[in-house]
Amino acid sequence: MKLKIIIYLLIFFFNIGNLYSIENKILLKIDNELITSIDIYNYTKYLVKLDADLKNLRDEEIYEIAKNLLVKQKIKKIKIIKDDISTNIERETMDAYINSIFASKGIKNLDDYEKFIKSINLNYEMMKDYLENELIWNNIIFKKFSSSIKINKKELENKIRNTNKVDTISYLLSEIVFEAKNKSEINEKYVKIKDTIEKDGFKKAALIHSTADSSSNGGNIGWVNENSINKKILDIISNLKVKEYSKPILFQGGFLILMIEEKKSLKRELNIEKELNKLVNLMTNQQLNRYSNIYFNKVKKEIQINEF
Repeated sequence: MKLKIIIYLLIFFFNIGNLYSIENKILLKIDNELITSIDIYNYTKYLVKLDADLKNLRDEEIYEIAKNLLVKQKIKKIKIIKDDISTNIERETMDAYINSIFASKGIKNLDDYEKFIKSINLNYEMMKDYLENELIWNNIIFKKFSSSIKINKKELENKIRNTNKVDTISYLLSEIVFEAKNKSEINEKYVKIKDTIEKDGFKKAALIHSTADSSSNGGNIGWVNENSINKKILDIISNLKVKEYSKPILFQGGFLILMIEEKKSLKRELNIEKELNKLVNLMTNQQLNRYSNIYFNKVKKEIQINEF
């Protein structure tokens, strides 16, 4: 990989913004799918428009983030095509999916998304294809692993009832997920992650190092009530102060580093059914995300990736 050339091109792109001056080179081949310099430029522009904080990263870091996300998308697309999975998605389903991801950006349906993509001069059909593949992948994971989801609703309901009218703590959490084969590799990766956190902050470290889907959002996983947190993890984070982060935590599929961005006490009359549904949905998504990472890594091993 001629990384110095790519870095120079990215700097040139951001300063000049002239797509027609880019020499379109093939940078990666994932089986029969190609990723070119223009693909990475376009996806970089897309990511920066969605998150202005990315402008604070170095060009080579933005390049790596865009490249890694595009590689993930290509791998998922290859698997979808290989398994001959239908790509027909109802408009209502697509609108709901877009709203769940981009509502905070003012993008609530497919029409809004089309306007956004065209406002930054990107190919709408290509970007729509990325979203559709991600939604199809999520459906694949749900169908394959939903029966493996383990949630004790009765236990959750009892926890909610026991905390009714009592103070509970809610944590705003960010995560970094990484893989390691042995203790030496764990320590090596943790040192690199810790160094990035100390120098540039947790969000940037998540963008660079995390393998989780939340990496594109700086590792943010939102507010989580203590009732929905695994006891092992709760015991760890309950001893952390705001803006402190944990050491690597072993979980199925890799290692997890958690940071507490904020925390607050809640004291209110709880709607048992509403709170139970929220917890079940949250825990379901957490477990599905873990299965998604595991399955993706398995699929990735079957696919040939070549960098030029």
